[in-house]
Amino acid sequence: MIQLDRIEKDPYIVELLKASDRQIAALGYTEHGIRHATVTCEAARKICSGLGLSQWETDVACAASFLHDIGNLTGRENHGPLGATLVSPFLVQHGLLPEELARVITAISCHDDDEKPVISTVTTAVTIIADKSDVNRSRVRPTADIKTDIHDRVNYAVLESNVSASKGKVLLSLHLDPQIACTADYLEIFASRMQAMRKSAQFLGCEYELEINNVKIF
Repeated sequence: MIQLDRIEKDPYIVELLKASDRQIAALGYTEHGIRHATVTCEAARKICSGLGLSQWETDVACAASFLHDIGNLTGRENHGPLGATLVSPFLVQHGLLPEELARVITAISCHDDDEKPVISTVTTAVTIIADKSDVNRSRVRPTADIKTDIHDRVNYAVLESNVSASKGKVLLSLHLDPQIACTADYLEIFASRMQAMRKSAQFLGCEYELEINNVKIF
């Protein structure tokens, strides 16, 4: 049985997430640490609630979402499968049932293949949507150069992001500062991310919608 609060407070897991973020920072990427883990977990909870999923489905999706980037400890390449392998013994210690463990491990393994995500469970679909909805200036490092790096610039331009779900629809709503980046910039760099979100929404029986500055993009 999943006890999410114990997983979130496990000192080994917390330190691994912090170390993962340090590794990613050294590679020049945006924040992927405790903040991102927590935001992704809460987004997963909102999605599950909006879709009327069970408490069990919610707990499993939240656990996977909190842990999904722990494999960045070894770098970006293959961080999904590596993270799943890394965290599996800790989850066994936390008493996850076999199906819970399988769901979490699968979601962590498959969350980062944007172009051709393999989605076989609700857990994976929710984790992908929750992860890729976290676009926000708070993820940009203090040392980032938003003038030359379009990824940092677009993230910095997003003042607010909100993901919601209801029967038949998953909506990502962004408030973008047009003085920093425009809608076309977002669409340019996050095209594959949106494909993954659309495929995940379809697995959940939903349409995926994107709204920027109160304008429906699709």
